[in-house]
Amino acid sequence: MRHSQVGVADPIKLRPADPASPTARCVRIALGRPKTTTAGQGAFVFAAGRAAIALHEWMQAANITSGPIFREVRKDGSIGANSRTPQSVNLILRKRCRMAGVELADFSAHGLRSGFMTRAGRDGIPLVDAMRQSAHRSVQQASGYDKQEHTQSREVRIDI
Repeated sequence: MRHSQVGVADPIKLRPADPASPTARCVRIALGRPKTTTAGQGAFVFAAGRAAIALHEWMQAANITSGPIFREVRKDGSIGANSRTPQSVNLILRKRCRMAGVELADFSAHGLRSGFMTRAGRDGIPLVDAMRQSAHRSVQQASGYDKQEHTQSREVRIDI
C-alpha cells in the first residue's frame, strides 16, 4: 500500500440509524487493480475506528508523506524507505503468534482474509457486504473462506 492510495473519508456514525450517534475516523484505501478487478475498475475499501487511527498515527510517527506505507523498521528504530515484502509480513505475524503463545500452523498473512470472512459470517454481516470489504468478486470463492460451523450461522436459527 502506498501513501497515494490512502485518503481521508468522512467520519462514520457508530450507529447509522441514530442521528445523535458518535462518529469514528475513517479512511478510504484505493486498491489499485488487484487480481479480482478488471481494467477501469477502481476497487477500494474503508478502514474505520481504531484501524484508521492506527494507520494515521503510523504515517505521522514515520513521517510518511509519499511512497510505501508499511516500511522496514531497522534494529536501531529508524524507518527505512523500502516497503515490506509479503514474506516479511508473514514473518511478523508468525513472530507475534509465537509471542502470544498461539499455534503457528493456524495463521498466515493470507489467513487474515479468511479470518475476516469467517468473523463477518459469525457477526451476521451479509456475504455481499463482507465481499465489498474483502474485494472478492465471486460468491463461490468468498463463501469458501467462511470457516464457521454451519450450526453457528444465523440462517439455522431463523425461527428461534
